[in-house]
Amino acid sequence: MPRIPFVRHIAAGYELMYWLGKEYEKPPFAIRTTVVGDKTGGISEQVRHNKAFCTLLHFRKNLSDEELAGLHHPKVLLVAPLSGHHSTFALGVG
Repeated sequence: MPRIPFVRHIAAGYELMYWLGKEYEKPPFAIRTTVVGDKTGGISEQVRHNKAFCTLLHFRKNLSDEELAGLHHPKVLLVAPLSGHHSTFALGVG
């Protein structure tokens, strides 16, 4: 079949149409726990802002104010790089 003219081009076109029409499910971040000082606590994921192009999540530490008092716990901004429909598009290809 590879000797038939334009077969590879037609196959590539069909594959492109498949990938354009496919819906991709966002995988979870799966951040379950964190360590602050010598304390280990759970994490709860909360949606802060939901826009058409992104969702801003807040990963809240499930530690009491007393447990967090006096401990150094900097804020971190985690940004997933864009690639295709979701930041994990490349993981599903292949």
